[in-house]
Amino acid sequence: MIFIIAIIIAIIGAVPLGLVNLSVIETTIHRGHKPAMHIALGAALVEVIFGLVAIISGNILNRLIGNNEFINYLISGVLLLVGMALLLAKEKKNIKRQKVRFSGVFKGILLNLISLQVFLYWLIAATFLYTYGFEFHSPASLALLVMGILAGKMTILWLYSLLSKNVLSNIQIVVNHTNKLMGIILLVSGIIHFTRIQY
Repeated sequence: MIFIIAIIIAIIGAVPLGLVNLSVIETTIHRGHKPAMHIALGAALVEVIFGLVAIISGNILNRLIGNNEFINYLISGVLLLVGMALLLAKEKKNIKRQKVRFSGVFKGILLNLISLQVFLYWLIAATFLYTYGFEFHSPASLALLVMGILAGKMTILWLYSLLSKNVLSNIQIVVNHTNKLMGIILLVSGIIHFTRIQY
């Protein structure tokens, strides 16, 4: 179950177009699929570190805020506000690209390291996992988490590489639709969390 949940969380986090996704797309078009997958691997390794750190931090946070109504309401409010902001945001006309001189696995590592929103996403995900009873005390559960994160992240980046030409030609549409999707997910998460506090 942990393996499947980790895959789903990794996929949801990897779908929105960011620095890594754009780099994978552009590398596929200019250099081919294999170099793009090297970038994907580097990004996936950082994703695993983010996930593990978030799980450890999430365990501590869950103990601190488990029964704190104010903090729980605050979390629900943040999720709802960010979700609404993404849903109501104006369509982006220009997509910024981050230039990194390195290539291969190291480039993927650097691009994901500077994407702080990815780590924040995993912190929120970890808090939810603990809130709904998932435990990560054994090495086996952590191993399943790692494998799930790798599988989810690599699958999405592989798809972006496979569909690179189609995505690049419709990049503004893809960005706006993925933002809307993330907005809906955050709104639903906020509502579920708020409902759970009430009951």
